[in-house]
Amino acid sequence: MRSNIHFPSLQYAYQCYNRIGIVRDSMKNEIMEHIKNVDPNKIMPMHNLNDIQGIRQRAQMPVVFDEDTESNISLDELNHILKSDACKIINIARFSIEKRLDRLIDVFQRFHQQHPDSYLIIIGGHGNLYQEILDKANNTQNVISIKSMKNPMSVLSKCDVFVLSSFYEGLPMTIMESLILKKPVISTDIPSVRQFFKHGYGYLVENSTDGLFNGINAFYQKELGPLQPFDAEQWNRQGIQEFYDIIEK
Repeated sequence: MRSNIHFPSLQYAYQCYNRIGIVRDSMKNEIMEHIKNVDPNKIMPMHNLNDIQGIRQRAQMPVVFDEDTESNISLDELNHILKSDACKIINIARFSIEKRLDRLIDVFQRFHQQHPDSYLIIIGGHGNLYQEILDKANNTQNVISIKSMKNPMSVLSKCDVFVLSSFYEGLPMTIMESLILKKPVISTDIPSVRQFFKHGYGYLVENSTDGLFNGINAFYQKELGPLQPFDAEQWNRQGIQEFYDIIEK
């Protein structure tokens, strides 16, 4: 969790501003619970938009490492894996505690023992747990850790499934980016994703090590049912209308 929030300033803004835009509906109850004297009528949804064309264009670009990219394998090794028939699991996230990347590596280690032709790819930017995750990846077979990659879409587009292992957080944009690239998503059952997945866009699993393992294994065995397609264009149209609703009222 980022620690750059000044709660008194946030409380003042929520009490004094005319409108409060929230990126997920469940945030309304959270605001009302933690900040007193806030008019619930001025809390309105304003969902994040997706750069649909940009996501698809970046997905078609070659996989490259940038000057500041750090990885525990070479670019040639990564490209070889991405072109192979191996099962490729990916997570794109900050190296921070709520993402529970350590738990995901533990789950993958158990999965890999049963399915040796598989890889876990973790791509992240900032986060104070980077070294810890890197060390754990280096001590677990077929786990790839990449830090500071400007275009992770080029890797995501070549993987088989996106797995969100978070213990808690809001709705990550990476879930929608995966769906735009027609990649199935498995996620721990956290409120923000549960609300989004109620439309049938992805697979929710118990927020535990066993839950993640069972979900990944069921995906590999083709035991999960079909998903509803995510209409990103309609999502963007709704988000734009929500913006106008906020400024026009």
